[in-house]
Amino acid sequence: MKTQHFLCCLALLAVCFTACKKDKEGPEIPTPVAVTGVTLNYEELTLVSGDTITLIATVKPDNADNKSVIWTSGNPEVVTVNDNGFVTALSEGIATIVVTTVDGNISANCTVKVSRHEIPVTDVTLNYEELSLIPGDTVTLIATVQPDNADNKTVTWTSSNLAVATVTDDGLVEAIADGKTIITVSTKDGNKTATCVVTVDYRTNWVGSYDCEEIRTNKVYQTIIDVTAKEDSILYFFIRRWGSGGDAKVNIDGIFEEYFYSGVFRGSFIGDSLNIHYFEQEGQGGPVHSAVFKGIKIKQ
Repeated sequence: MKTQHFLCCLALLAVCFTACKKDKEGPEIPTPVAVTGVTLNYEELTLVSGDTITLIATVKPDNADNKSVIWTSGNPEVVTVNDNGFVTALSEGIATIVVTTVDGNISANCTVKVSRHEIPVTDVTLNYEELSLIPGDTVTLIATVQPDNADNKTVTWTSSNLAVATVTDDGLVEAIADGKTIITVSTKDGNKTATCVVTVDYRTNWVGSYDCEEIRTNKVYQTIIDVTAKEDSILYFFIRRWGSGGDAKVNIDGIFEEYFYSGVFRGSFIGDSLNIHYFEQEGQGGPVHSAVFKGIKIKQ
């Protein structure tokens, strides 16, 4: 009986000792979950300066204790990145964005290629909207593409009537024969256009106003003669002192002869000068009067 009682006491002491030992050791501490890897949602990006995008870092495993990361740009003049992976493309070039885990120093990369933002063409204009030429004349049309810093300022030239005037790739217009044509310049970028209406007429240089002396038998008068082009090869001569005028057909050499009122009206253009001889008869068998006009073209 005494022996049995002794064994029970020993067992009780063993239980108490074990319990006291566990109390002294404290609660069991769990093992930390370490980071094993990190990936990005993009490995390569192609952007235009000014573009923005967010890179997303995925840290593994999902239950890692410390998922903090650090972002860096290998070329911050080309691309910047903030603490949240927000990427901004600044200028043309290449940069590598690196994300690195705080736990384990594990990294992932994204290569970013940035191209310069292309500046489009918005308009094109010409130095002339209209031209009046004579056959053989040449003139250069100048195309101004806007804005000044547009990337592609290439233009093409066309003539709507090559029999009247031609145009080269440099905008050089050559008048061929009488008629009208439209010279068009078009931009390669945006297909913007501008036009110039070209009128080719061998009479062009003779049209204008002339400061003239009207010479009669014993008198000299000052007057202005206005010369304008009409259909075909006809010019209209308006003598301001008379308040009237008339038509005359002029040939390619500038010589004309026409009946004018009751007389004959003949003359010629030589350079900037105009010479006219007018013969007038007062009735059948009446006296003949004449007048000579000598004039110089008034510069506009």
